[in-house]
Amino acid sequence: MQSKITIIVPVYKVEKYIYRCINSVLAQTYSNWELILVDDGSPDKCPIICDNYAKADGRIRVIHKENGGLSSARNVGLEYLSGDYVTFLDSDDFIHSDTLQDTLLLAEKENADIVQFSFLRGREDVFPSIKKETSVRRFDNHSIFCSSVQKIIVWGKLYRSELWKGIRMPIGKVNEDDATTWKLYYRSSRILYVNTPYYYYYKNSESIMANQKKVLKLDFISAYEERIAFFENEREKLLTDLSKWRFCLPLMLNYAYGNVKKTELPVLLKYFQLHVNAAINCSKVPLLHRFILSMFRIYPYFFRFLFMFLGRAHNL
Repeated sequence: MQSKITIIVPVYKVEKYIYRCINSVLAQTYSNWELILVDDGSPDKCPIICDNYAKADGRIRVIHKENGGLSSARNVGLEYLSGDYVTFLDSDDFIHSDTLQDTLLLAEKENADIVQFSFLRGREDVFPSIKKETSVRRFDNHSIFCSSVQKIIVWGKLYRSELWKGIRMPIGKVNEDDATTWKLYYRSSRILYVNTPYYYYYKNSESIMANQKKVLKLDFISAYEERIAFFENEREKLLTDLSKWRFCLPLMLNYAYGNVKKTELPVLLKYFQLHVNAAINCSKVPLLHRFILSMFRIYPYFFRFLFMFLGRAHNL
């Protein structure tokens, strides 16, 4: 019997793009799927559009709910999933027609818990021609954290559905992926990465994600602190140190670029100084990163000036 794949799509104010998103699922070469459209209280015609698609194809299900944000919509979708595998698709994005077929084939062939793939970014309305990669990189729940392949974004991956048992995204947080993806990595025995861009990330300033991130919040701090505390409690020293490395990177960049309020800059610096030594002393952290972190630890104000200058120069 063919495995079933659930695709979860949060929908909010995307009536210009939702057709393209849903049609990319309908165009899949693999047919045993269910599409869960979670209408997050969208005030436009999206609810009607979704209902019409559901009437035309029994594999499509629409859940209407009050507006609660991206995490809330995804969580509702997870409550209704019935597939053996699950993947996430944002409603202004779309996927290649072979996405489900190719990733499921890999997952079943190698008994993988997660198949992660690459993505394209732009403003195209039709998926461009892509070159499929035949090489596959393989990781377990430790080696993935040492790799540049690890991505905090929830989409761009095919998950075995049982991984999500007891795991949900925090509601009301901007950086919900920071608090979620690492748990799925750690719970996995086998993770595959293929560098084929099956996902098209559309640059839409009106999406849920874009609206949430107009002003950077410090939600990622609590997400990383939870992650570090978890690995410390599990006595996973390497994963603790690698988490501190991953935490220091956004702390450094957001401080250097001034992406937060001036009153919050000392908060970023405080957490950076708290965790940077462990990151620098971890042999699994790339040497270049260890050097940059070391320099920033000594000269944070110089880095802030340099990054802001480079940013202005780039905009000239």
